[in-house]
Amino acid sequence: MKRAESESAACQSCRALLDLSQGTLAVAGKLGKRTEPLIPLGSKGVLRGEAVEVLGYLRRFTEFAGTRYPWSEWQLAGDKGYRYLSEYNGHFTWLAPIPAGAVVGDPRDEGSVRSGATRYAHYQTGNAHYEDIQGELSWQARVNSTVKVYDFVDAPHALSCEEERAELNWSRGEHLDAKELWTALKLPGAPPLPVGVGMAQPNPWLSARVAAARSSLAGFFLLVALGIFIGTTLPRQRAVALDVPLINESVALSDEFELPEGSQSIELDASADLVNGWVGLDLALISPATGEARALELELSHFEGVDDGERWSEGSRAVRAVLGGVARGKYLLRVEVSLDKSSASALPKLAQVTLTRGVFLWTPFLLALLALLPAPVVTTLLASSFERRRWAESDHASGAGSDEEEDE
Repeated sequence: MKRAESESAACQSCRALLDLSQGTLAVAGKLGKRTEPLIPLGSKGVLRGEAVEVLGYLRRFTEFAGTRYPWSEWQLAGDKGYRYLSEYNGHFTWLAPIPAGAVVGDPRDEGSVRSGATRYAHYQTGNAHYEDIQGELSWQARVNSTVKVYDFVDAPHALSCEEERAELNWSRGEHLDAKELWTALKLPGAPPLPVGVGMAQPNPWLSARVAAARSSLAGFFLLVALGIFIGTTLPRQRAVALDVPLINESVALSDEFELPEGSQSIELDASADLVNGWVGLDLALISPATGEARALELELSHFEGVDDGERWSEGSRAVRAVLGGVARGKYLLRVEVSLDKSSASALPKLAQVTLTRGVFLWTPFLLALLALLPAPVVTTLLASSFERRRWAESDHASGAGSDEEEDE
């Protein structure tokens, strides 16, 4: 394993922090109460294709509004140099140091920075203090020192910057599944259950949202193409044109006609040149062979006048209804008239009723289009909810700093 000389070490027995930078042992400070690391020192394994060994352990914390927020870190020696593990609330991040020149932007601005083609949004800034140190470290640690820590995120990746004595040290990290870590290092027991959403935890709903959007878009074009095909191939032929005398309780009956297609839709239109009148039409599509009838009611009305010098009108002189699933066969159309007696004298003599076969049903088509919406809408809401929970732990609790979706 590629490894430089350690510059700090902690004595397990006397809890002294030792400075090794000068080639001799010098006490640099006294450590407090020892904590038990989740990952023991000396653990070895192959992680992300790299042989690693755990050399040192840190327990650190920041404090906001009187509340302490602790997290754990481990330094590992790997084939390509030092690596780091960070754990907070059961969420792990795998980190490697990068040159300061690999990052464009000043972390102190607490906006966003770039590394390569990726923009990382500022997540949080805090003063990090040491709570515990164990094992060996590659830098000079000071018990009472304070390090400024800046975290930036583009899940599942993250950038972390530590500022001490005006020196900036950058690391690039990636969310690491705890089960993968436990397997790689052959750790006993089960990993801790994560709490909440981690800073760099991948949003599991983003891929579902994309898949749902693609499926819905494909379904939309398929339905539109199918609707155009059906709409242009349906015959749409007038089968009945019936003049109905507007006499109260009178009945008009069409000649027998044939509907040749099976399970088709028909359109019934009624109209009359009404002025301040109302007409009710009870229609029945009757099969002479079976005696079965399908009934519906249509109302025609039109009223108008002048109120405070302004002309008004309401009602409709023409109405339409559609019946679906009409079987092949011969039929009669029966129309019974109901009139408003107060306006019967002012009504025209006739109403016109037509029946058109082979029409396109818009309602099922529109319902089918609406059925495509829930999947992308629900997955978008779930993805947004996940992001809100992620950013609720940051310095941008409103979520305004989240750029995951933009950089997707």
